[in-house]
Amino acid sequence: MQGEDFVLLGRREILTDAKVIDESNVLEELSRALVTHRMNRTEIQYLWNYYRGRQDVLDKVVTTRQEINNKVVVNRANEIVSFKVGYLTGEPITYISKSDNDSVRDGVAKLNSAMYSLDKQSEDQEIIKWDMVCGLAYRFIEVQPKGEDIPFKTYALDPRDTFVVKSSNIRRTPMFSVSYYMKAGNTVAAPMVGANQYTAEVYEIYTNRWYFKIEDGKIVEKKPNYLREIPVIEYPANKERQGAFEVVIPLLNMLNDLYSSRLDGLERYVQAFLKFVNCDIDEDGINLLQQYGAIKIKSDKDLPADVEMVANELSQTDTQALADSVDAQINVICGLPNRNGGSSTSDTGRASELRDGWVNAETKAKDSETIYKKADKNSLKVIFKICKARKYCDLKLQDVDSKFTRRNYDNIQSKSQVLIAMLQNDKIHPRLAFVSSGLFTDPEEAYTMSMEYHAEQEKIQEEKAKRMATTVVKTDNNSGERTPSNAGGKDISNPILKSATETNH
Repeated sequence: MQGEDFVLLGRREILTDAKVIDESNVLEELSRALVTHRMNRTEIQYLWNYYRGRQDVLDKVVTTRQEINNKVVVNRANEIVSFKVGYLTGEPITYISKSDNDSVRDGVAKLNSAMYSLDKQSEDQEIIKWDMVCGLAYRFIEVQPKGEDIPFKTYALDPRDTFVVKSSNIRRTPMFSVSYYMKAGNTVAAPMVGANQYTAEVYEIYTNRWYFKIEDGKIVEKKPNYLREIPVIEYPANKERQGAFEVVIPLLNMLNDLYSSRLDGLERYVQAFLKFVNCDIDEDGINLLQQYGAIKIKSDKDLPADVEMVANELSQTDTQALADSVDAQINVICGLPNRNGGSSTSDTGRASELRDGWVNAETKAKDSETIYKKADKNSLKVIFKICKARKYCDLKLQDVDSKFTRRNYDNIQSKSQVLIAMLQNDKIHPRLAFVSSGLFTDPEEAYTMSMEYHAEQEKIQEEKAKRMATTVVKTDNNSGERTPSNAGGKDISNPILKSATETNH
């Protein structure tokens, strides 16, 4: 399917007017929701194929000299997605405490440790990748059996096989989630196809009260959802639910056409044909020409014979200028830094960032970060409910914030100076200094570790001071007076040295 066959304006929200989803209406609501989902799925599949290299230029058709039809894919879509994913999740997305309560800080540290064990970073990367490709991503939160070290587990789901249906009112409250897969059957199939075929779709539906399993249009399993929360959370890339390269697909197609036509033009120039004037040449003569590269022909004595090469070379300079212009527009619209660099030796680091587009990239990243945090709060709500029920930790949404750490080692000297200046200000809490400096990938862990180290060092200094006081000050058993025990490296408790000292004074 080609991009011009339909207009890509983002994925559609799937809505319902039902107030309650239960056994009486779940099949009807599923059937209605699938109509919208399948339209979304078609677009998601197209965008996924486009990201992987199956782009519109591969369907290019030429009408003249059909043997010359180059199809070049300049996969900027893959570059855009890879940059966005790496820039947003190159460092782990961690959680920081917004409370001074020790129990909250301990709970956040425990939460980060659990997320590290569950390899949340790779799941975040997959979620962000789906967001950048098609504008939608989903996370599934599963309750683990009792006895497990961590009471929950998370999965990144494929948006082609997952969706969430929301209420049609202004609240857009999630009403139920749907995840489905194809069941592999062992029925005998037609020859040359294979015996193991996908035969039926299996739907798993969660409401805030029930879990349904549906096969062949029938409910085959029903059980209560004791969590009382829908465990599938939607992560939209933006309000429009558009992918990162979706808005520039016409420009990407134009770039592919430019490079393909450029190669076509070069090949046509190399394979230019001959024009025969007042000459008669048969098929054998053409074959000899192709074999030896030259041919001898005769013409009428009154009419001069002429054989010349017919070729029209494409202007490579003009083509490259147009390609560079298209590239620049793609970078600006998608928020990618360029690689033009500069020859100025007086540029500061900030000036270089402005010139090369890094500020634009950071602005786009902050927009994505805000949307992600809003969706992630819904995930944390479910996770905190599981953790509280299992007595793993007791946290509330207002106690925790998601922390993105991008390019934390860029401008490290400036960030270190910011950290030092804030720590020296007694009106700023040290935790704010660690979080705001952007120096650490996990500021909460860095703050806790630093405070523990500081307390240990203070304790060591106190012990040293006590030992020093014990060494320096002693009690004279004879006079009861407190006298220095060491002055200038000499033992003046000796009567001879004492009298000499008094004489000198």
